[in-house]
Amino acid sequence: MHDFSFLHSTVLILLAAVVVVAVFRRFHLSPVLGYFVAGAATGEHGWFHFVKSEDTEVFGELGVVFLLFSIGLELTFESASFWLWWLAIPDHLSCYLLLSISCGWHFY
Repeated sequence: MHDFSFLHSTVLILLAAVVVVAVFRRFHLSPVLGYFVAGAATGEHGWFHFVKSEDTEVFGELGVVFLLFSIGLELTFESASFWLWWLAIPDHLSCYLLLSISCGWHFY
C-alpha cells in the first residue's frame, strides 16, 4: 500500500495558501502576508494542525527562499540605501551611548 500523506499534506497546504491569498487580494493586502497567515494556520503549531511536521519543514524552507526572492524583486537600490542610512544613524548613536555609559564616560 502506498503512503499518500505527503501528497495529502501538499494539497491541503496549497489549498489553504490559495484561499488565504485570494482573500488577502480581495482586501488589497499583500499576498506575502497571506502566505504568512496560511503558513501560520497550517503549520506545526498553527490553528489547524492537520499536516505532519516533516511535510511542513519542506514548505517552510521553500517559503523562506521565495520570501527573500520576492523582497529582492521589490527592493531598489535607492530605497535600500535610504533606509539603511536612516537606520544606521540611530544604531550608531545608541551603540556609542551604551559604550560610553558602560565605560563610565560622562557627557558634561
